[in-house]
Amino acid sequence: MGPELIIWIVHLFGLLAGGYLLRALPRCAADSRRTPVSIIIPARDEERNLPTLLESLTRQTPSPEEIIVVDDGSTDRTAEIARAAGARVIASAPLPDGWRGKAWACQQGADAAVHDTLIFMDADTRFEPDGLQAVCSDFANQPGALSLAAFQTLEKPAEQLSAFFVWVMTAASELFGPFLMVSKMDYEKAGGHAAVKNKVLENVHLAAAFRNAGISVRSLSGEGTLAIRMYPGGLRELSNGWKKAFATGAGQTPPLRMAGIIFWLSTAAGAAVMLPASTVTGASLTLWGSLYAAFAGLLFVQLRRLGQFRLWTALLYPVALVFFFALFAQSASQKKQSWKGRTYVD
Repeated sequence: MGPELIIWIVHLFGLLAGGYLLRALPRCAADSRRTPVSIIIPARDEERNLPTLLESLTRQTPSPEEIIVVDDGSTDRTAEIARAAGARVIASAPLPDGWRGKAWACQQGADAAVHDTLIFMDADTRFEPDGLQAVCSDFANQPGALSLAAFQTLEKPAEQLSAFFVWVMTAASELFGPFLMVSKMDYEKAGGHAAVKNKVLENVHLAAAFRNAGISVRSLSGEGTLAIRMYPGGLRELSNGWKKAFATGAGQTPPLRMAGIIFWLSTAAGAAVMLPASTVTGASLTLWGSLYAAFAGLLFVQLRRLGQFRLWTALLYPVALVFFFALFAQSASQKKQSWKGRTYVD
């Protein structure tokens, strides 16, 4: 067996690792059961996103029993829009030392909630028709800490550059930041958001807090249930959003899983390099062409389960991969993280 074939086989194992790491998440097992819920939305300057979420909530059957919008020092019409939609608006108290804004807003919302089941939602998410009923009935079947991997809504070509960030986030995470459902009793048992008050990616650390408290943690696919449009504002917003402590979150991923993700990313990059290189080095164009096609094909199948990703995004995946590596390197080198007018030092 020649060296080239050995290298090719190593890359093939990388492809298989990617298929294993991002196996399809199960969907909500919907039935007719339902429990009263308090929906908590931390919101800082969310006048652009909030109307879509609130409209999706009012269209649910049955509608949520309580909607709390925690206005986290907004300078726009966030609070006005929330009140007009019938939500209960809480003006956030000043941010205490050692707290991050989202964690503080979520904690205040949880403390004020009337019902025993809490749902935390980011303002850029929205329920699909009957999505609330679906997730509530699944939660009734199996309580604990339940998260949904929101289905990515992508309208502009630049948003396709999120491909590898979404892939890695889904493969690496036990809980997803945009959506969390948990009983108030389990939430308090795990220490609530106070347990992760100084973390940018609070979902990564909440998973550990729930497990340490003996509470089960699971995630489901949001396809057909929950959608999200994270960065509609263009390339700059997208870049700043993904850079926000993404490398820090990677450091909290279980080592074996992280090693698998790195292996998959490396071999995907290797296949992308070897295909054009084979035309000038004498390597087998057939071997490397077939492997590149396999990486692109698997990536397309996986990305279509995660969002509105296009075929050309998968076929030209080196473009999104280079973008991912560049932003990841910047995130890893930054001591300060800025988001929505606040700067944090890690």
